[in-house]
Amino acid sequence: MNAKGIINSTRRLLGAKQLGSSALIAKAELDGRNTLAQAQLWLERTERPTDETELNHYRMVSDATESLKRVLKGEKPC
Repeated sequence: MNAKGIINSTRRLLGAKQLGSSALIAKAELDGRNTLAQAQLWLERTERPTDETELNHYRMVSDATESLKRVLKGEKPC
């Protein structure tokens, strides 16, 4: 799993909300929900790594997932 994809999905949703286009918002929300589901599945299936590099990657994915989850709920991202 790549944190960049989750971050991009979050940004697309925030941008659609700024534009106020209901069609863009709906598409971005659908994309966001799909990305969130994939990320949560990846986090569930991946054991928490002990290697520092892998641990940083795991944390980045986890943080990006939490941010996307907040945006989908209508809250502000961190």
